Amino acid sequence: MQLAVALLAMAWTARSDDCFDVQYSADTVTTSAGNQLVEIALLDEMHFEFDVVINSFPAGWASVFNCGSDNSIRTPGFWLHPDSGTAGAEFEGFHISFSTLSNTNAWINPGPELVTGQSYHVELDVTQSSRVVTIDGVVRAEDTAFEAHNTYDSLPCYSGDPWYDAADVVITNLVISSPAECSVDCSALDLDTFLSSCSSNYDDLVAGIGTNSGNVGTNSYNIEENSQKIVTLTSANAALSARIEENSQNTVTLISANVADIAANAEDIAMIKSQRLNNQDATPGVIFDFSNTDLLIMGLLVINLTVIALSTYICVSGKAVKYQPVKAYGSE
Repeated sequence: MQLAVALLAMAWTARSDDCFDVQYSADTVTTSAGNQLVEIALLDEMHFEFDVVINSFPAGWASVFNCGSDNSIRTPGFWLHPDSGTAGAEFEGFHISFSTLSNTNAWINPGPELVTGQSYHVELDVTQSSRVVTIDGVVRAEDTAFEAHNTYDSLPCYSGDPWYDAADVVITNLVISSPAECSVDCSALDLDTFLSSCSSNYDDLVAGIGTNSGNVGTNSYNIEENSQKIVTLTSANAALSARIEENSQNTVTLISANVADIAANAEDIAMIKSQRLNNQDATPGVIFDFSNTDLLIMGLLVINLTVIALSTYICVSGKAVKYQPVKAYGSE
C-alpha cells in the first residue's frame, strides 16, 4: 500500500518524522549527584532517549536522569530502586516520572525487571495529551489521555539530580529533542525518503480506503439484489406481453365474428325491406308503420357495434367471453 501511494504522490510537502530540534546530545555521560548537563526548553512535545548499562542496584532511590529546577519538577525523572531487578515487584524496572499540571510525581514502573551488566535502550515521548515509554524497541506503556504539563523556557537537566544519590550506571547516546517545523519533498522519484518521512500523510487516506471498501461491499450486495428483482420483473413483463398478445388475437377473432354477424343482419334487413315492399304491392289497403321497422334496424346495428366495443375491452383486460350476436327479426 505504501509503495502504491508513493508512486501516486507528486511533490507533496509534509512534516517529516525525522524533523526534530535536537536540544542536547552526548555520546557518554557520567552520573554523580547534581551533575548538570544542559538547560533545555521544555515544550508541548518532547522526546528523550538514551542507552544505559546498570553496574549495580542501589540501597535506596538513585537518580539516573532528571530535568527540573527543584524536586517537585520531574520532567522527566528516571530512578533506580532496590527492587528494580525483581520481577513482579511494585518498583520493577525503571521508575519514570513526568510532572503534570496537578501531579508533580505522575510515575510509572513499566518493567521489565533489570539485570546488571545489560544495556537497555530507553525512550520517552510526551505531548500535552499522551505519554509513551519504549524499552528496547517495545512499547511498555502508552497513555493517550495523559494530563497536560507546564512548559518552560529554561530547565536544567542532570545525570544524577541534586536531591538523591546518583545511580551506578553508564549513560550513552543521550538525545533530548522536540519536533520542529520542517518540510521535505515527498516526490515519488525518491521512494526511500517518501516511505521514511511522508507515508504518514496517507494514514487518513488508508482509513478512507477501508471505509470505501466496506461501502463497495454493501453496494455490490444491493446491485445483486436489484439484479434479481430485474430478472423477476422481466419474467413478469414477458408473461404480461404474452397475455396481451393472446387477448389481442381473441379481440381480432371476436371482431371478425361480429363483422360477419353484421353482414348477416344486413342481409336480414334487406329481406325485411323486400317483404315490406311485396306486402305493399299485394295489399295496397294495408298501411305499415315503416318508422318502427327503421328503428328496429337501427337498434340492431347499435347493439352489434356496442357488443364489438365491449368485446374489445374485455379482451384487452384479459377477460375474453363468447358473444352470440343479436339476430334480426325473421332471420334463422
